Parts: sequence; C-alpha cells; structure tokens
Amino acid sequence: MRQLSAIQRDLLYALVGLKQPSGQELRTELEHHYGERVANGTLYSGLKQLVNAGLVQKQPRNGSDRSFVYTVTEAGKQRVDSHIQWASQFRPDQSPHTAPTNE
Repeated sequence: MRQLSAIQRDLLYALVGLKQPSGQELRTELEHHYGERVANGTLYSGLKQLVNAGLVQKQPRNGSDRSFVYTVTEAGKQRVDSHIQWASQFRPDQSPHTAPTNE
C-alpha cells in the first residue's frame, strides 16, 4: 500500500490510541472527529485495505464469527510515526524551515 486515504490514515491513528476496538467503536470515534456520519462501505473498505496491507489485524471478538476487533500492527505503528514526523515539519512552532520573526 503506497498511499493512505484520509480515512485509512485516521483509522490507523485511532487504532494506535484504542485497545482492540470493534468496527462500531471505530465508527463512533471517527464520527465524533468528523462531526458527520461515516458510511459502512467507507469504514469497512478502509479497514479491509489496511488489513490486506498488513497495517492492521482483524480478529474475532470473543469467538464470534460476526463481530471483530482490530489492532494496529508494528508496520501500522511505524506508518503513523512516519506520518507524524513528516507532518510535524510543517507546524510553524516546530519547523526547522520557519523564518525568524521580527518582534
């Protein structure tokens, strides 16, 4: 998986902070963040692609064949860390490229 969509990236971020959430728990988290409904197709397609890319693991919840929990893999954590490191260079208060202010 070369590039992540915004929803895939946000799913990874949520998975780093949550302990084995279900798809519904992830949906609730994203809907709270976005302030709007997240469609089933969008959520589960994003999760499936992350699982297929080896960034997320999907496991049955309590032996169920209809309910699953998701965990971020080490590769997924590295992807999040890499994105955070890249994005932080563009924050004015942390960027080494920021010009000095004349105050």
